[in-house]
Amino acid sequence: MGRKPNPRGKDRTRTISLDGDVAEIAQNLADKSQLSKVLSQLLRTSYGISDDISRLEATLNAAISERKALQQREEDLIKEITEQKERLVNRQNHILPSLYQRQGVIEERLKRLTKERAMALNPTDSRKKMKQITENTNLLNKVLDEIKELEIHGEKTG
Repeated sequence: MGRKPNPRGKDRTRTISLDGDVAEIAQNLADKSQLSKVLSQLLRTSYGISDDISRLEATLNAAISERKALQQREEDLIKEITEQKERLVNRQNHILPSLYQRQGVIEERLKRLTKERAMALNPTDSRKKMKQITENTNLLNKVLDEIKELEIHGEKTG
């Protein structure tokens, strides 16, 4: 029974003489039908034939690694965009309405405090009400600034 033909090219049978120290190794390989394969691989390595293949494989592996890194970066960006959108929706649907409600409560309180100050009989009560009006006005300005910022961010992304 003969060997199968080599798909890489024409098979040529050769007769070689080996030194005594490697002759036994060669005989063991020949008994296992591996001598031709091992010699072919050693000759390719010695004469640089497999180096071209190794370089191409290394280039391919580098390209695969780059592609995987890009895919991971793409997935990370998609995740970050999704999280940003969820935060925006949360602000628009939950935080903004509560800020509008706080604005209404503070405005009502300011109206009440203004009436109470107008009706105050002594200067101490009037100063006390004025201090409360100032504090509530500052609080209202902070709430209005938050509302304005959320509405601006909503317009940019919406």
